[in-house]
Amino acid sequence: MKKYLASDIDGTLLKHNNGSDQERTILDEDIQALKQFTKQHTLIVSTGRNKISTFQLFDRFNLHFPNTYYITSNGAQIFDTERRCIFQMTLNLETAQQSLELFHQLNVHSDLLCSVFDGETVYLLEKQEDTKKIPDLSKIINICVESKNKNISDIQAFCQKAEAFANCEVHQNNWYVDIVPQNISKAFAIQFITDLDISSKSSQLAAVGDSWNDIPMFVIADESYTFHQSPVEVKQKATHHIDHVYQCVADFLER
Repeated sequence: MKKYLASDIDGTLLKHNNGSDQERTILDEDIQALKQFTKQHTLIVSTGRNKISTFQLFDRFNLHFPNTYYITSNGAQIFDTERRCIFQMTLNLETAQQSLELFHQLNVHSDLLCSVFDGETVYLLEKQEDTKKIPDLSKIINICVESKNKNISDIQAFCQKAEAFANCEVHQNNWYVDIVPQNISKAFAIQFITDLDISSKSSQLAAVGDSWNDIPMFVIADESYTFHQSPVEVKQKATHHIDHVYQCVADFLER
């Protein structure tokens, strides 16, 4: 039976393996497990990162797996094994404008940072006038607001108010909040990929992640994995709790 494994990146593949005060790494055991998995099965890298950040990271760690799809910007862009874009959706113009206005309204203490991605370029915003850097707000793929201090409470007000916007989805990943087009999620993108493959009708799907934006993957997966140190709400949605991705791969292959 064909198997699909959807894996988050930050906090899942890339994490503090040598202590929170050390640089984040990817375990060699995880890399080897994924290399073995992709010899016969399909890996779906599923991240809130934009495509630039995602591919730069994979190149830095020299990760080039066969049979791999890439879901970036929480599903707003999808790429095949050759990194060719096979799906893309942009934010509603009004929603993009509202999101940026809300960011500037709430960033009175300059404790937030906003990154805007238009499919090719990332624009970093802190002050109101920074918005002028963006040539066309109608081409925005996603808007990400983060706490400079890595404090979840810093972005709660933005997250709550943004959820009232029409024509978009709001996904939280620790101290990051992503605004993406309506009906877009990691789960949507996974379904898009498996629908391309006629052999997926007799397949199994597993998902592994560490944060709230991974929960949509858990809902559609046959087997879902998160970490012992993940937030309580995330652990409640996963069927298995692990320490490392290679343990997820081994368990999934045995099922």
